[in-house]
Amino acid sequence: MNFWSDYIKSALKNPFPDKMSSHLLPHLIVVGAILVYALIQIQHFTPAHPEYDCDGYLFLAKRIARLQPLAVDDPDPFRHQLHFWVETQNGGVMPKYSPGYPFLMAIAYWLGGDEAMCLVSPISGTLTLIGAFLLFQLWMPPFMAALSVWVLTINPMWLAYPGYLLTHGVNTCAITWGMYFLWKWVNCGANRFGILAGLLLGFSATVRPTSAMMAIVVGIAIIKKCRDNYGNHGINQGLTNTPVVRSIGILVLSYLVFALVIISFNWIHFGHPIKTGYGLSQEQAAFKLEILWKNFGRVLKGLNETCLYLIFPIGLVGLFAIGTISERLMRVGWFLPTFLIYSAYYWQAGGMPFLRFFICTFPVLIGSAFMVLTRTFNLNVPGERLQGKIAKHILISLFAVLIVFLQYGPSQAQMDRMVSSGKSEKRLAAGRMLAQNFGDHVVIFSQAPYEAYLDTVRNFRHYNLARFSGAWGGGERRHPLRTKKINAFYTAFNQEQRNQKQKEIIKSFLSENRPVVFLIPKKSLKDYEARLGPHFMFN
Repeated sequence: MNFWSDYIKSALKNPFPDKMSSHLLPHLIVVGAILVYALIQIQHFTPAHPEYDCDGYLFLAKRIARLQPLAVDDPDPFRHQLHFWVETQNGGVMPKYSPGYPFLMAIAYWLGGDEAMCLVSPISGTLTLIGAFLLFQLWMPPFMAALSVWVLTINPMWLAYPGYLLTHGVNTCAITWGMYFLWKWVNCGANRFGILAGLLLGFSATVRPTSAMMAIVVGIAIIKKCRDNYGNHGINQGLTNTPVVRSIGILVLSYLVFALVIISFNWIHFGHPIKTGYGLSQEQAAFKLEILWKNFGRVLKGLNETCLYLIFPIGLVGLFAIGTISERLMRVGWFLPTFLIYSAYYWQAGGMPFLRFFICTFPVLIGSAFMVLTRTFNLNVPGERLQGKIAKHILISLFAVLIVFLQYGPSQAQMDRMVSSGKSEKRLAAGRMLAQNFGDHVVIFSQAPYEAYLDTVRNFRHYNLARFSGAWGGGERRHPLRTKKINAFYTAFNQEQRNQKQKEIIKSFLSENRPVVFLIPKKSLKDYEARLGPHFMFN
């Protein structure tokens, strides 16, 4: 009680604006944002997924957790046909993805099993809010930093994608915290900040390969450090200033730790140190200037209308106009390379499925926008009249509240569509039911809506029944070698022969005492009974 009575007395003596610039109120605001974010994630948490890509990350995570080779030797032509499967130089097949995110999921698997892996992304989303607040405080007053965090918190894409099983939550978390430590390193040069900045920004490249472009920002920070050093000591003394040179070396070596990890990973699995799995699927070099020119305006429009409503144009101004030259370059280096490379990417789907590639730039755009507001309202000017300070803070607060109010409904709707969708819930229920009734080694033949996810549960083995009728034919680029082999199989085997193959597969698993289950509508039961023949009986 004494604390609160003293706080109220202090607040009455030093009214609203002074307390806003102190630490308590901004921290309370941020804690509120984190609690709201966590509650929404808990409300919608569904440890399953509605699409194909997530299977690749779960597959890699379980192989890592079990200390198994990441490429599997599985000659079954009816499996591993989706766009993310590539054939390695040793003849195995594996997902094309980088290992950073699956490694974190593997740790979660060790701790809590299959469903715990789905916690990695939402936890990363929550941690990002903390990192963003710390970073924003280096750019603006704490109260403005707290409002910025709220705008990020209720962003529909920032809620939905970290609630999902894709990489964007983990990637943005690593970049945001890495940039916080990099900014601290630039300001004070402490080696511990250099180590953490290098490790986190290097790790982000093991999550999404394009995050290797954050090395540009690291380079800008190093150049600034060198210039400051030369300015203080002169070129000759600066070159021999051991603490500064050592600090730069520590930052670089820390960054190279995970750079060497991903180089080794690529070399072992894909045959070249800089060839990723996307190189095998012909996507690593699928960036063209003509695509950039064609989509430049459309991407800007999407960032403005879909991603960061009311914030993007202000943030864009802030990137180029606020701060010292080196600070501007660091922020621009965070945003611009990502914007250019994905605007030039061959896969230009509309709406959020494409714009998700820019999620890792949301913190810098939101932070830059509130830096502009801070400068516009002269919030850092001392000696201003109390009434003026109160009015300015109220106006900016109302702006943030307006954005949160406008985005809350779309955020909940997006969470319903993506995270707690009916398809995800059906797949989760099916996986739990199958494990409870048939054990960990059940073999499943199914159709929509059970065409994904089940292959990653326990030790299940899943077949999509559609693959016995024809090969998968998605629009994404795929590994030509893998695709050629699959197409050759379907050319060589007609429908009757593929039906016979299916019978042989079922017989082989039954002979191993593995239960075989068909997840099909009752109306399809007679068709499959006729196709499989009298030797198989459905219970």
